[in-house]
Amino acid sequence: MATSRFATALLLLLFLIGCGGDVEKEIVGEWRGLTAKQDLAFHSDGSVVMKGHRHNAYEGRYVIEESDRLTCIFDRLSRPVECTAKIRGDQLTLAFSTGREEEYERK
Repeated sequence: MATSRFATALLLLLFLIGCGGDVEKEIVGEWRGLTAKQDLAFHSDGSVVMKGHRHNAYEGRYVIEESDRLTCIFDRLSRPVECTAKIRGDQLTLAFSTGREEEYERK
């Protein structure tokens, strides 16, 4: 019985660890777009650079609220970019309210 409880607790712990961590800390770094034709670089000072695979770079600022709500503000865009960010290992998923998702991998 004790072995069964230990195994269940261990599986629960592994599941929670695998679900991702602190997006605010883990998002810092460079990300290569897999489904989006752009790369992102998030810096610890709150700055972000979005570089299209065939376009110029856009510089801006980002903020994360409620542990996973990402808002990026770029001077060259008319509206902020708002989405939900999830990080699992070296994979970043940005989910938008329209249902669209973008996948990135850490460089």
